[in-house]
Amino acid sequence: MITSRVLTYLVIAVAGSVVLPWDTDVVPGPVLRDLAKTDSDAGQSASTHTREVLYFPCSGDRCQAWLYKPRGVAPGRKPPIVIAAHGLGAQKEFGLAEYGERFAAGGLASFIFDYRTFGGSEGEPRHWVSPQRHLQDWRSAYDYVIGQLGDTVDTSSVLLWGTSFGGGHALTTAAQLKENITAVVAQVPFTDGKASFAKSVKERGYGRVVRAVTGGVHDILRGAIGMPAAYYPLIGQLGETSFMALSQEEKDAYYAKHPAQKQGGWRNLARCRLALEVSAYRPITSVPHITAPVLYAAATRDTLCPLEGVKVAAAATPNAQLVTVDAGHFHVYSGEPFQYLAGKYVEFFRQAAGLPAEAGGEAEQQPQVMTFHGPS
Repeated sequence: MITSRVLTYLVIAVAGSVVLPWDTDVVPGPVLRDLAKTDSDAGQSASTHTREVLYFPCSGDRCQAWLYKPRGVAPGRKPPIVIAAHGLGAQKEFGLAEYGERFAAGGLASFIFDYRTFGGSEGEPRHWVSPQRHLQDWRSAYDYVIGQLGDTVDTSSVLLWGTSFGGGHALTTAAQLKENITAVVAQVPFTDGKASFAKSVKERGYGRVVRAVTGGVHDILRGAIGMPAAYYPLIGQLGETSFMALSQEEKDAYYAKHPAQKQGGWRNLARCRLALEVSAYRPITSVPHITAPVLYAAATRDTLCPLEGVKVAAAATPNAQLVTVDAGHFHVYSGEPFQYLAGKYVEFFRQAAGLPAEAGGEAEQQPQVMTFHGPS
């Protein structure tokens, strides 16, 4: 029989586990939004493009986006529009401006946005990474482009581009919107949470995985009683509790694309509850339903979204190509890998949108390209 004293001790123990987590890797919130203006809040006017800062609604918050438009579009013509977003815990200022500029140089407009609770977008608690919330943001971005930008861009040619975690979102969104999407690029995409979970158990052991799951429960319990969110590091050293365990070389490549002043006061954190969601998120189950052509881009030395997993997704996609570069996951945002891949993206998008090939657009050294036709 449970006495009142025992029950009191149990209540205190549960309350203590909520307020004071036993896992020292957990970082209790709140994470505060920094409203200071940065370069990411500014428009641009360049010889090849303009950049306008826009906001669109999503579930009661406003998300910030960059609208890149190419110069030199023939009178009476409107450029196709690329809707694009970043990966796990990342913001558009982490290397995506270069894609907007490259797309514009290739005659394509682009709408590059921040997820809620990141960068220039609203939303609390900050740094809330959630597949379902991100997919809502993608759909809201699409609805805004279709409903508000038709006077300046060709909304009959909507192209999706996503990288890493965002690559999985682009694939899932394309499967949902079907014929409304003209083409998709998924760069080093996250494709299968189940496979990622198995890989994490193998590399980190059950103990580390159980700690992460417990941290997720801790975050949910804190939210249920009105306490600030709890966080784990987004990236960490091998052997630490984090959502991405990286070698020092990979960490250096990760931070190389970050500006000195990060919009919104970005920190290397994500809500712990992501540990309870990510294994159930499986874009690979959606890819057989994509009607648009898909270009997958994979890195042969990618330890986060390995080449073999991307090959499996490409093989399951009805109309897919796979481009590979000899690089790591975070090396595709700069240097030769970026130049190779960005050129292929422009070529692929222009062809899908019915535009002629870009003059001088062929890269001097082409990556390996494989074509897949999914099961009928």
